[in-house]
Amino acid sequence: LGRVQCTPDLMPSDITGSEVLQRTAGGQVQMEFLPGPIFASLVLVDEINRATPRTQAALLEAMQEGQVTAGGRRHVLPSPFWVLATQNPIELEGTYPLPEAQLDRFMFKVQVPYPDADALESILNEALDSEPADKLSAILSSSELEGLRSWGTKVIVAGPVKRAAVDLILATQPAHEDHSPASRHLRYGASPRGLQAIVRAARINALLEGRAHVAIEDLNRVALPALRHRVLLKVESELDGLDPDRVLRDIIGSWLNSR
Repeated sequence: LGRVQCTPDLMPSDITGSEVLQRTAGGQVQMEFLPGPIFASLVLVDEINRATPRTQAALLEAMQEGQVTAGGRRHVLPSPFWVLATQNPIELEGTYPLPEAQLDRFMFKVQVPYPDADALESILNEALDSEPADKLSAILSSSELEGLRSWGTKVIVAGPVKRAAVDLILATQPAHEDHSPASRHLRYGASPRGLQAIVRAARINALLEGRAHVAIEDLNRVALPALRHRVLLKVESELDGLDPDRVLRDIIGSWLNSR
């Protein structure tokens, strides 16, 4: 597990690592790469919108290619490799919204509401007198986890289901159909990467439901978290108080009714 606390003065090398001069046992001096916190199977990037765009961009190669390039050399990241990121939703000063190209690298955007009374009490009980992380222990090895991941590729996605996923992505495009929710409220629709995210997530949902094939219900279940960060509202719609979730619910509802 790796953790990065983002601040405006954080440098890209603070995340990826850097080359430093090291003296060998024989007395020679040579450059050696010291890996940063991104060299972990699960990396938490806390308050990612506090980092500058240059530092945020240091994550692009890692998230897309599973590697880091430093000093002209390629350093492969561990497998499996995941990035979880949080955003500070309160303060605007000293924050840098992620560009759309980087948001597109994240499979899901999950909205975390404020905890209710029962959840707050549970947090208190877990963290009052001890560190919750000390109670955790590994339940799967890396090889076992990779084996579970391979099951996702075995779930069948029939032709009509693939076409339904394509139709949903097209329904988010403003130019796809006149007088549609997308044409009225969106500047940009979801990308092809969004299509892949929906189908991959739907496969996992099907597995969790005990099925070896993807159904329309699986696509519907994962559509909102997979698309809410991949569409851009028109300025007029933002001024009217709309948010991407509300527009996407209308689009998904129309898409479901057409099945």
